[in-house]
Amino acid sequence: MASPWSGSTPSIALNQRFLGQLLVPEGEKLIILKAPKGTGKTEWLSTEVAKAHDLGRRVLIITHRIQLGEALCNRFGVNYVTEVRTNETGTLLGYGVCVDSLHQESQARFNPNDWANDVIIIDECDQVFWHLLNSGTEVQKRRVSVLKNLKQLVQNVLGSSQGKIYLSSADVSDTDVKYVLSLAGEYRVNPFVIVNNYRDSAGNCYNYSGSNPKNLIAALDKAIAKGGHHLLCCSAQKAKSKWGTQALEERFRRKFPHLRILCGVGRGWLHHYRCLGCRR
Repeated sequence: MASPWSGSTPSIALNQRFLGQLLVPEGEKLIILKAPKGTGKTEWLSTEVAKAHDLGRRVLIITHRIQLGEALCNRFGVNYVTEVRTNETGTLLGYGVCVDSLHQESQARFNPNDWANDVIIIDECDQVFWHLLNSGTEVQKRRVSVLKNLKQLVQNVLGSSQGKIYLSSADVSDTDVKYVLSLAGEYRVNPFVIVNNYRDSAGNCYNYSGSNPKNLIAALDKAIAKGGHHLLCCSAQKAKSKWGTQALEERFRRKFPHLRILCGVGRGWLHHYRCLGCRR
């Protein structure tokens, strides 16, 4: 469940399943979009990208995960940085890039001064900023230069006459907004905040602590027997792990042969998971 908005009063406050058509005044430069997953954030951003392209503005999509960036670029009709050299449109419409690559030595050959009257979209911005400031991955080697370039990028765009920055996430907070405003330096802007407070009906979430998940498995056995759908998240997936995904999947297949087990693997903060209990 997304955390509630704790910043200033939203410019637009909603409580609806889908965002639909939202009109942001042309003069707004820093647009914040906070809405639960599955409520149409990407769809709405697609319309904003189309508007930017109609006005001859390029779009830079910044994410913290390559797969997410590629998916967004596909939706927005923009090349990801790996496609720039092989696609005939090149960087004409802009491109997508991982925040790790905001430096001159990257494949993007990124230069913040190439961007001014353009549109910047930072999706899952809270995770992008956390990754940039704390991650021990590749970005750690170039953190200083990436931070300097991001600051210059923000100032170039917010200081231009037509540039816009969109921060989008289910969990964007006032802290994320203040961080971007701190990067803006002398350029003072008032954020245009859109908040969708919609909450979909959901099941219960249970967290079992400790190193022995026997109680969890016993409770799950009872729940599956009663019907419904169940999602089990595990941190181990090797075959030799007694409580890993592979062992548990085989166990539940034997115990509930009449049920269908949907198996999925998600890399990142979820690590590996199995969805259990969907009837055939």
